[in-house]
Amino acid sequence: MLANRYRNDPTVIGADLHNEPHDPSCWGCGNAATDWQAAATRAGNAVLAANPNLLIIVEGVSTQADGSTTWWGGGLKDVAKKPVVLTVANRVVYSPHDYPASVYNQSWFGAGNYPANLPGVWDANWGYLQKQNIAPVFVGEFGTLLQTTSDQQWLASIVSYIRANGLSYGYWSFNPNSGDTGGLVADDWTTPEAAKLAALAPILSPVTPPSPAPLSPSASPSTSPSPVPTPTATPAPSPIATTAPSSPPAASPAPSPTVSAPPVATPSPSAPKPVTSGTVTTAWQLQSAWQAGYVANFVVTASSAVHGWSISWSSPSATQIVSAWGMGCTLAGTTITCTGKDWAGPLSAGQSVWVGLQVAATSAPANPALTVTAN
Repeated sequence: MLANRYRNDPTVIGADLHNEPHDPSCWGCGNAATDWQAAATRAGNAVLAANPNLLIIVEGVSTQADGSTTWWGGGLKDVAKKPVVLTVANRVVYSPHDYPASVYNQSWFGAGNYPANLPGVWDANWGYLQKQNIAPVFVGEFGTLLQTTSDQQWLASIVSYIRANGLSYGYWSFNPNSGDTGGLVADDWTTPEAAKLAALAPILSPVTPPSPAPLSPSASPSTSPSPVPTPTATPAPSPIATTAPSSPPAASPAPSPTVSAPPVATPSPSAPKPVTSGTVTTAWQLQSAWQAGYVANFVVTASSAVHGWSISWSSPSATQIVSAWGMGCTLAGTTITCTGKDWAGPLSAGQSVWVGLQVAATSAPANPALTVTAN
C-alpha cells in the first residue's frame, strides 16, 4: 500500500522494511519463523513489485551467527555469506543502528583501547559492506545526550567514521523528547543544541565519497553499488531522521509539532503520581509543551489480564487531538478520553505498555486528575 501510495513522489526514495530486528530474529538461519534475511527478501520483492524504483533498506539483527551480539538492527556481519538478493538489481541498502554507552553499555565500551577500538567494531558488523564495495550502508540511527566523556568520544568517532567512508546517515533524533538521546533542539523545540551540531559539523556539509574499489565477482547482483544519495532529509539542520516508533529506549514515537514563535519552554516534569483503578495503573507524564500544544505519555500496567482500558482527564485549552499511539483518543468539550487499541489494547497480567498523544492546545495541564477504567 505504501509503495503504491508514494510511487510518483520523488522525495520518497526507499523503504526501510522493519525497524530494529532483534532476538529471536536470525540472519539466514533457515527457520521460517525467525529468519530475517529470508523475510527481508520476501518483503523487498513485494515492495519492488509495486514500485521497482525504490531502494530497499534492510537493517540487521542483534545476535549474529558467530554468537556475537550488538545493537538491535546493528548486526550485518552475516551478509557477507548470505546477502539479500532481490528481483531488481542495485536496490539493497543495509542500515545499522548504533548508540553510545549511555543507551546500553555494550562490551566494547569497557575495552582498554576505547575509543580507538570502535572502527574495528563497525568494520566487522557493517562497515565492511561499503568499504569492500559489496553494498551501500545507511547508518539509520545514531544519537546521544552528549553528557558523558564516553559519549563524546563515541560521537566524535562515529562522525569521523561516517565521513571517512562516505556513508549515508540519519541522526536520532531532531525532536527533544527522545528519552535516551534528546534532540538537536532543546526542550522548547526550537533552540539549537550547539554542542551536538558542532560535533556533527564534519558531516553536515557535502562529502565526496571515496572512490569505490572494483566490485568483487562474488558480490550479489542485487547488492552491487548504485548511486545512493546521502539522505539530506535525515540528520541535523540539513537532515532529520524519522522512523516508526522504535522499540529500544532511544526511540520516541512523538512527532515534532509545528512551533509558533515565541516558544514556551517545556516545564520540568514532576514525578508522575500513579493512579490505579481495579487492575490498571497509570500516571500522567508531560513530555513537551509549547505555545501551540503538548505531548503526554502514559505507562499503563495491568496487575491481572484485562480486555481493554481507558484514561480520561480535563484539558481546558485543548482544541484538537493531533495524533496518538497505542490509543484512540477523543475530545469532548474540555475532556480527553483515550482507549487502548491495537498492540496496547488487551493487556496480560503484569504487562506494561508505553502510549501517548499530541494535543493542540494553548497550554498543557500540569498534573491533571486522571480517571482510569478497565474491562
